[in-house]
Amino acid sequence: MEKPFYFIRTKIDQSLEDRKRNYPKEYDERNTQQKIRDNCHIQLEEMQRDKTNSSNRSILKVFLISRKLDCTDKWDFPLMMKSLTKDLPFKGGETL
Repeated sequence: MEKPFYFIRTKIDQSLEDRKRNYPKEYDERNTQQKIRDNCHIQLEEMQRDKTNSSNRSILKVFLISRKLDCTDKWDFPLMMKSLTKDLPFKGGETL
């Protein structure tokens, strides 16, 4: 049975700022986000492969969001909210 598994990587804004400051000539926001997302997927899939039998698989969803409450329109926050409200049971989705 497949179950959704949400991994929420916070402080993406700080990671992007650090990357821009440390590697200004090579900095590309989309590329940096994709590298972070890919790394999260790789690490989580390895953990899942080690700890899960084939009958209890998870659908892995990775979301990159800010640490700041006033940045809910950036990065993956809107997508995360849409996904959570869609995947949660009806009453649970209403509370979000």
